[in-house]
Amino acid sequence: MPKSTIVASMAVWALIALAGCSRDASEHKQPASTPAAPHAQSGDEGKVIATYGTKRLTQGDFAREIERLPPRSRTQLTTPERKRQFVDNFILNDLLASEGNARGYDKDPEIERQIDELRRRLIVQRVMKDFQEPPEVSDADASGHVRTAWNGLQGRTVTLTDPTTQAVFERTGDDLSNGLYVQLPPWGWHLFRVEPNDDVDD
Repeated sequence: MPKSTIVASMAVWALIALAGCSRDASEHKQPASTPAAPHAQSGDEGKVIATYGTKRLTQGDFAREIERLPPRSRTQLTTPERKRQFVDNFILNDLLASEGNARGYDKDPEIERQIDELRRRLIVQRVMKDFQEPPEVSDADASGHVRTAWNGLQGRTVTLTDPTTQAVFERTGDDLSNGLYVQLPPWGWHLFRVEPNDDVDD
């Protein structure tokens, strides 16, 4: 291993050691049978619980990081020891990320490509989630224009006949080219037979 790499690694681990030493001493005095609250109280939001390098981790930062975890992972942080491990891992990752940025890894084309790919996958997942959500259903009347696949009706009049009720509606082909306007009661439906009446002049 090159000497510069060894020195850099030692510097990172030295910062981690200092972070562990500078963590609030009162945290270690807390009885193991009394887990700390996962959410910061309003008065403790700015309380510093760890320092490393030139950075500080406050109680509010800790609470926000916990909120980002999946519910199952959150339930595992019920003891002071588990919370200390979480803080240690957070500090380690932050220090290593800073070291990587200092080496220019954040501008590496391959890393940027993977970030773009991850962003695209997350966007696709969000869109798919939107499609999977059930539509809102209410007892109110619904109305609007329904797109149709009826072509070649411009310049003609059209008769719409409901074969179930024998209701008849006259419309122009030009109007239908913009969509068929319908108004339905809750759970209502329409069934139409479409009959053009006038031929288009040549």
